Amino acid sequence: MAREELQHQLDLAIDKAQRQIEPVNIPNLMLDNCAFNLTVHAITKPKDFIGSLIVVFTDVATPPKSPSRKRSTAEKAVQLELVQARDEIQFLREKMQSSQEELKSTNEELQSKVDDLSVLNDDMKNLLDRTGVDTIFLDKQLKVRRFTTHISHLFKLIPSDVGRPLSDVTTVLDYNDLENDSRKVLQTLEFIEKEIQANNQRWFKVRIIPYRTQADLIGGVVISCIDITDSTQVQEGFEHTRKELKKSLSDFEEIFNLSAYMVCIASHEGYFRKISSAFTETLGFSENELLAKPFADFVHPDDKKSTNDKMEPLAKGIPIIRFQNRYICKDSSYKWLEWTARSFDNGGGNTCNCL
Repeated sequence: MAREELQHQLDLAIDKAQRQIEPVNIPNLMLDNCAFNLTVHAITKPKDFIGSLIVVFTDVATPPKSPSRKRSTAEKAVQLELVQARDEIQFLREKMQSSQEELKSTNEELQSKVDDLSVLNDDMKNLLDRTGVDTIFLDKQLKVRRFTTHISHLFKLIPSDVGRPLSDVTTVLDYNDLENDSRKVLQTLEFIEKEIQANNQRWFKVRIIPYRTQADLIGGVVISCIDITDSTQVQEGFEHTRKELKKSLSDFEEIFNLSAYMVCIASHEGYFRKISSAFTETLGFSENELLAKPFADFVHPDDKKSTNDKMEPLAKGIPIIRFQNRYICKDSSYKWLEWTARSFDNGGGNTCNCL
């Protein structure tokens, strides 16, 4: 352990030697009226001693004292303090230079990261704006973090509203539970999707999903709004048409079944597809029996040719007016029937006959 008078100079020399290859020399140090030089240098070989330091103290011959040049003890102390102060200043300068270089390097790295972040933000903003989807990003306190420019027609937002609570933002959407649903998504981490109408009679699909960071942590929620007015109107029109068609079919079924006439629909393959109750009452066969066979099987053998001859023009759209033939009954008797028929397309490219 070095003596207290020498400790400061030794620390300076060791610190400097650790940061350079050349030896560090401090000449003419005084201790107990003895002069010596201090040398510290790093060991570069052998390899096992790399990282170690050698400290060498070298005696300096003291010149004969001359009465005319004798210095007082006070002068020597002042000189020693000056040397120490000069060494300390040099040490601080080197430290400061090193710190400034490190600070400059750190600033350059930070500036590079700031530039990269700025480019990333610009890319994200352009991407979000070009998608055309109205989007708001909220933090975990449901404060505005970011929003697309298109959202302004639904939420009254300007750039200075970043950091503003969602509850303070005015919206044209009729969505009173928006804040509660956002909190629910934060708690359950399950998305919520609803169809919401705006005060301008347009409809929007509002979807609230958790916002996940790169570290897979929940950083808030994302609210997106998609205009579905056109598809909603199409759906409403389709639903109205479906109901009208259902009512028409119901009316048709009622008229078909209540008709006192023998009414049927037959396919161009020669089978009954639908018959009225008057068919079963007149011929005595069940509905299943009449639908199971070609209708020609129920025609009298002598009338089959004339019946087939009438079916050919019917298939071409030429109606049949008051054509007569005989149909067999369940009890094997025959009844004369008079037909009026026309053909129609059932919408699938097939021709059906209504008799």
